[in-house]
Amino acid sequence: MPESIKYAQSLNLYESWLCLDFANTIGWFIEQHSAQAFTYSHLLTWAKQAKVIDEQQAKSLEKEAQAHPKKAFQAVKKTLLLCLTTYRVFSAHAEGNQPKPEDLKRLNALLSQALKQAEVVSDHGEFVWSWNAKKIQLDMPLWPVAWSAAELLTSEDRHRIGQCASDECKWLFYDTSKNRSRRWCSMKMCGNVAKARRHYQRQKRAD
Repeated sequence: MPESIKYAQSLNLYESWLCLDFANTIGWFIEQHSAQAFTYSHLLTWAKQAKVIDEQQAKSLEKEAQAHPKKAFQAVKKTLLLCLTTYRVFSAHAEGNQPKPEDLKRLNALLSQALKQAEVVSDHGEFVWSWNAKKIQLDMPLWPVAWSAAELLTSEDRHRIGQCASDECKWLFYDTSKNRSRRWCSMKMCGNVAKARRHYQRQKRAD
């Protein structure tokens, strides 16, 4: 399991929006290692953890990636682009700024590719959205992420997008507090660090 997944689990940082989880966990992995260290296997691990794909789909995708390494490499490049784009768009919104037009253009291009795979299916008398997975496509785990990003940006929930106040962190989060007062990705990590820093500064001034 990638360290990014373990790190997010240890802090209980998985949010209610798939796109935020995606930007944080994969972005953290890249920051700690490098974009070159990220592989298709890492994407599959995250996708299974996030319940974007099931075990059988993961096995099929892994087999396909091994058989077509060039296509797997292209899927990895698309993953990194989507991660960077979603982070930039949501970070700008969290700071009260307009996203850069080129970032929205990239997101819309990835969304357009995903929407081509969306379909309405009948499920026990109900009609629901689903993904056309009849043919194995290596970028399949990214489709729900692009959809999630579009849904969040166009919903009232977008006003609850926040970003950790720590300059060393800047993780995105979904603020569920009543007055939208959350400042940290987690009190276990950045919140406690800030608290300890303030305590140290008060003691220093008192001395």
